[in-house]
Amino acid sequence: MSDYFSIKLNGINLPVIFSVDQRIEANLAIMTGLYALVYDVENRLRFFIASKLEQKYGSDFIKSLPRKIRDQITDEKSKTKIFMSDTRNKDLEFVNFSDLKKIINLEDIISDITKKQTLVDKLDYLNEARTLIAHNNIIVTNEIDKIKTYCEAVKNIIE
Repeated sequence: MSDYFSIKLNGINLPVIFSVDQRIEANLAIMTGLYALVYDVENRLRFFIASKLEQKYGSDFIKSLPRKIRDQITDEKSKTKIFMSDTRNKDLEFVNFSDLKKIINLEDIISDITKKQTLVDKLDYLNEARTLIAHNNIIVTNEIDKIKTYCEAVKNIIE
């Protein structure tokens, strides 16, 4: 069995090895890599938003969010998970990727209007890409490059 991909953590390279159906083997590394990129950016965005909102409103910043987003958080927290444990514990972890974009649009957490608009545009695309990747769609080469470029652009804006 060969390594399908690896994760680098604190200078340690951890190979990820598992058995996979040969019919999907060619796309496996590409799709897992893309999901990892988008997963990373989505969570960096959550950390960024939480930090900015905490600076602006304090630790109870969730109260400053629009009612629809607060209701979604409450609803997601109240859902009973029958078969899986839910490890989310921070309120923004219960917010959808698309709602993170809404928060950025509503809140004054990015003062540069051009950067803010660029970020919002990139997030629209990445939200759609994330949905396709997560739901078993193969991404074509030019879209792979675009996803990588947009992920880098988002990281550059929020860091």
